[in-house]
Amino acid sequence: KRMNCHGDNLRVCQFNDMDLVTTFPDYRVPQILRHVDVLQYESSLDELVDGQVELEKGGIDEVSIRAGTVVAVEEIVQKVKEEIISSVAADSDSER
Repeated sequence: KRMNCHGDNLRVCQFNDMDLVTTFPDYRVPQILRHVDVLQYESSLDELVDGQVELEKGGIDEVSIRAGTVVAVEEIVQKVKEEIISSVAADSDSER
């Protein structure tokens, strides 16, 4: 969405719930998630990415990577929240 936030498209980026956004799926976040094996691509996409082939803007490969990034980060955020809640509950139980 950040890429669309310029010029005449600015009105598209007026979020009312920006505090709920966990990531912007730029190129760096998927690179890192792939490096740590959170994101895994099909072999054909692996070859394109490893070969540094520019993906078609808005094409299925690019959109798939961006969507996968958003889903992966959201799942990571949920796991971290669960761990925090669990840790707080365990601390609370041990104080009793």
